[in-house]
Amino acid sequence: MSLELFLNCIELNKQTPEQLKEISDNIIRKELTGGADEFKDGPPCLEVLSKEKMTDGRDRFLYNYMVFAKKKYPDNWGKMVLKAGRDYFEFDEIWTDKYIETKIKHWEKQEKGYKCHEELLASVCIKSECVKRKFGIMSDRKISWPRLSNLIKIDFKPDPEYYFDVERDDGETVTVHAKDVNRIKDQQELRGLMMAQADELPPVVKGQEFYEIIKSLLATQDTVQPAPGTTPMDILKKHLKYYIHSTNATSYNSFKSGNVLKDETFAYFVYDEFYNDLKDNDWKKDSSRTSYMIIKMFEKEDENLPKPEFDLKKRFPGTNKKTNKPYSGINGCAKIPLYFFEDMEEDVIEIAEYENKEDIV
Repeated sequence: MSLELFLNCIELNKQTPEQLKEISDNIIRKELTGGADEFKDGPPCLEVLSKEKMTDGRDRFLYNYMVFAKKKYPDNWGKMVLKAGRDYFEFDEIWTDKYIETKIKHWEKQEKGYKCHEELLASVCIKSECVKRKFGIMSDRKISWPRLSNLIKIDFKPDPEYYFDVERDDGETVTVHAKDVNRIKDQQELRGLMMAQADELPPVVKGQEFYEIIKSLLATQDTVQPAPGTTPMDILKKHLKYYIHSTNATSYNSFKSGNVLKDETFAYFVYDEFYNDLKDNDWKKDSSRTSYMIIKMFEKEDENLPKPEFDLKKRFPGTNKKTNKPYSGINGCAKIPLYFFEDMEEDVIEIAEYENKEDIV
């Protein structure tokens, strides 16, 4: 479409932050309408499930209801669990008051958390609402850390990255970026990350308490697949192809300074020069990890086909005496098979067909 039409589409469909929030709130209100009032400060999944009497999933509902009841009704939680069975379940020859009483007796000394990832709850989960509620998922944590929520896992292979929200003491919510899972699973790493990005330094806690914090955060996780061509491996592959085909060594000196020497089968270049070029393009992985990733690119190829090699000594062809001495820098030269890049797809602009330009708007 033309730029004018594109801008017109944006103008006609744009929403203010307040309008977007109202849309979201309306969806949540519609989903929760008809649920039991006792869950207004508890997990919204239980509120949704309470709309109709249950025959399937009663055991899982009861488990999570008992977690909720112990939080909200600490003095008479057992009576409330018995009442919940009558209110929310279809009774039969197994599911009776007596059966639920045996469950209550077994739970007298139990202190457990919600099972958000189980299919029954996950299918009706409303994480954004649950984390705000007094007896929602965040109530599983009983320590003085700021609230952590809305964990998003960007599923880069093999090293996913993470984003999560930190609710500061002043009430402001700040999104924090963790470049790898170690920044989250290690308490000292996580405290440093929160101090650097959210100006919040939580106290040191015992191992079990920290485990509960991370467990509660994981309960809010959404996994997002990265857009095609944006994974570190995709970026490295494209850069390697560009580097090989855009720099040609015409002399020993140009080869030594980083330009690429090619024959019919292989491309040769000084690895350190290639890596420096990568770093100039905001590449963050170290040199050895990068060469390992290049080797991994070729793993799925036919084992009879040539594979990349590193730390080689390579001589620039010719009769000049200077070129008869192979180049052998700190990391030597890389030798990359050219066949791998022959079938790489070029960027394609997709054009959608339509009968009338106004249909787009």
